[in-house]
Amino acid sequence: MGKVVRELVTWWNSAPGETFFVERDLDLMEAKAEGGRRMEVINVYDYDVEQEPPILLYENEDVRIEYIRQKGHQGIGWHRGCDQDEASFQVNGRRILYTETGTVELKPGDFTIIPRGVSHDNAGDPVGEHLLIYTRRPLRRVVPLKSVVPLKSEEGYKPPKS
Repeated sequence: MGKVVRELVTWWNSAPGETFFVERDLDLMEAKAEGGRRMEVINVYDYDVEQEPPILLYENEDVRIEYIRQKGHQGIGWHRGCDQDEASFQVNGRRILYTETGTVELKPGDFTIIPRGVSHDNAGDPVGEHLLIYTRRPLRRVVPLKSVVPLKSEEGYKPPKS
């Protein structure tokens, strides 16, 4: 046996005591394995996308992950998801998110959840890049809030310029 490493084995929502370590041979782990699922890398900048539609990166029956590079208002205007929460991570640039509950400006690193049924519109300011993660089951925040970005309901909606 080559160099031995400890590997943590986990399950989704593992409770304390349900995870465990196993000892593995690093040489075997680094060898090219045949069969099974392989990791792959998608670089969103390899795709020529400006505005519509977002690039669908991954999906299954419960989750859908999209990427969008958005300049100005999203072409579809106001919209809502009736059967999914929409998690949004602002990757680059700024974006104004208009919702029926208020308006917020998102900057790189901001993560927000648009709950199912909440009508909203987006505008890149001037260009924004974000990941969208749609989930069929409602999402709940787990991490404690470190800061709160206030909604600016008094600013209101600024329609796209024709």
